[in-house]
Amino acid sequence: MSHEKPSSRSSVITFWQLSHCAPRAQQDVCFSLWKVWDGRFSSMASVTVLVREAIDSGLLFTFPVYYASIPENVPNVTLVTVVNTVGHRLNEPLKYSLLNPGGRFTIRPTCGVVLTTGVPFDREEKSSYELVVEVSREDEILRVARVTVQVQVGVEICV
Repeated sequence: MSHEKPSSRSSVITFWQLSHCAPRAQQDVCFSLWKVWDGRFSSMASVTVLVREAIDSGLLFTFPVYYASIPENVPNVTLVTVVNTVGHRLNEPLKYSLLNPGGRFTIRPTCGVVLTTGVPFDREEKSSYELVVEVSREDEILRVARVTVQVQVGVEICV
């Protein structure tokens, strides 16, 4: 817990914070309460964070890192890459998800196809993106595998 007393003669914003974490089965719950004030006005906010431990699933991606390139200034949905896994039974349902899509990328959840959303990319604005793909068995969502996809804008990558 941290606490600072406000000064009514100061324009400095001060805060008060109370945090608590409690372990539960395979996850932790953290709660934080914040109060911010400047001596005259105040506001409060609370944040609850659920932390789940991911257990090794036995699934492996076929590459330790995937590299891709996308064209600049194209307003169409474009294929970025396809991520593949091994270590699962034939026709076993897997669920792929993108942990940081940022509004520019999406993934087909059953096949690992990474696509752009149709928002044009500008190399001068941002020249590369690092995506994190997670895969899990459909019936075991806490057993996961993760891989990074390095995406360059407007640069051809030969693999």
